[in-house]
Order: sequence, then C-alpha cells, then structure tokens
Amino acid sequence: MVRVLVAFAFMLLAALPAPVAETISISEVMRATALDTIFDQFGPTISAAAGDQQISQNRVFLEHWKDTAQRAYDGPAMRDELVAALEAVLTANDREELGGFFRSELGQRISAAEREVALLSSDAQLAVANEGRTLMSSAAKGRLAQLDRINTPEMARAFVRQGMRAMLVGLSVAGQRGTIVLPWPAIDAQVEAMMPELTKTALDNQKAMMAYAYRDLSDAELDTYIAFLTGPAASKLTQRASEAADVIVTEATHSFGQALAAKMSGVGV
Repeated sequence: MVRVLVAFAFMLLAALPAPVAETISISEVMRATALDTIFDQFGPTISAAAGDQQISQNRVFLEHWKDTAQRAYDGPAMRDELVAALEAVLTANDREELGGFFRSELGQRISAAEREVALLSSDAQLAVANEGRTLMSSAAKGRLAQLDRINTPEMARAFVRQGMRAMLVGLSVAGQRGTIVLPWPAIDAQVEAMMPELTKTALDNQKAMMAYAYRDLSDAELDTYIAFLTGPAASKLTQRASEAADVIVTEATHSFGQALAAKMSGVGV
C-alpha cells in the first residue's frame, strides 16, 4: 500500500505544471553585480581624505569635515536610492534575462569573483591591482581586449569626479573667512580639467583588478560574459545604474559642500 501511495504521489507531481522560476529581485541583481557595495567605501574615503590629503590639520575643521561627510555620504541611504532607480526602469523581462545569467553556474562564479574584490579594503584593492598588472604583463592581446570591453568608464568617472569635487570643496572652505560661499563653477571647471588623467588612472586600476578577479575564467567564459553584458537587459542595467549613481553622488557632494560651508562660516580656520 505504501508503495502504491508513493507511486500515486509521483503521478500527481508529474501531472502538475513545472514551477515558474521566480523573477530575480532588484536586491538580488544588486548583490550579483556588487552594486550593493559601490557606496560602502566612498563615504569613509571622503571622511578620511581631509587629513590624508593635508587639506587642513585644524582639529575643528577635521571634526566638522568628518561629521558632514558621514551624514552626506550615507551608504545605506544612497544604496536605497539606487534600488529605487533600478526598480523604476527594469521590467519583468529585463529581470528574467538578468536572472537567467546571474543564477547560472558561470554567473554565480563571476559574481563571487567580483564581490571578492569589491569587498576588499582600499589598501587590499591596491595590492590586488598590482597582482592584476603582473597578470596583464604576460596576457595575450585577446585577453587584454576582453578586459577592455568589460571595463566601462561611466561609473568610474562619476565617483572620481565627485571625490575630486569634495577635495576642492575642502580647499575652498579651509581658505575662506566669514560667511563662506562655495565657488561651484570654479570648482567644477577645475575638476573637468583634471578628469581625463584622473579617469585614465581609475580605469587602469579597475582593469588591473578585473584581471585579478577573472584570473580563473577562461577566454571562452569571458566571451560568454561579454555577450551577456552587451545584451539589452545588462546594457540597460549598466547604463541606468551609472546614471543613477552619478546623480546620487553628485547630490551628496553638493549637500556635503553646502553643509560644510555653513558649519565653517565664521569659524575662520
């Protein structure tokens, strides 16, 4: 009887339609692409930068700088903004395509490799970049070309630009007395003049870190990844995420500058 019941249960299961795969959530997309980590180091880096870059050694200035940076560059809040921006533009079809890759064996391996590097400290990332440069020095031209196709500059530019804007805000505030009005047009003009060289440096480091992250992937596997990245859903994800991140960090830097200027007005350091 037990065997009959078991056989009957299997018959019922076989007659049922196959379950539909759950559409990948934006949170899962963020984790799979390490987009959930992109704001984690930015705030702490800006917080420490005033002293590291010797913008000012004044204790009051450094305290206000650190407090203002922590408030303006709130990693979890910025991440929530990015999630909302992607929720608004990625359709169910987009997420189905993204899920098909990121839930595959290769997609999971690539996500794990990218997160390994993304979660390293700044110093550890520099060490990894040096290892990546060593790998690139003996890599075939085809492999280097693959890394170039994956190495997209848009998001790198956004973070480099806003990091430099924050530094110039610090120099402007530290040098003023009385009521401080930030010279945003002059700051932005200086940043744009430096952007070509700054972007090149950032992309060179990014490429080196990718060489390290993908070191265990074959050329064929990277070709599969590139084909996915150039498809409609992944292309939309990359474009929209870059645009949203640019807006988010730009607004955060403006808030940071205005708040720091207000705090330091009349302090005279």
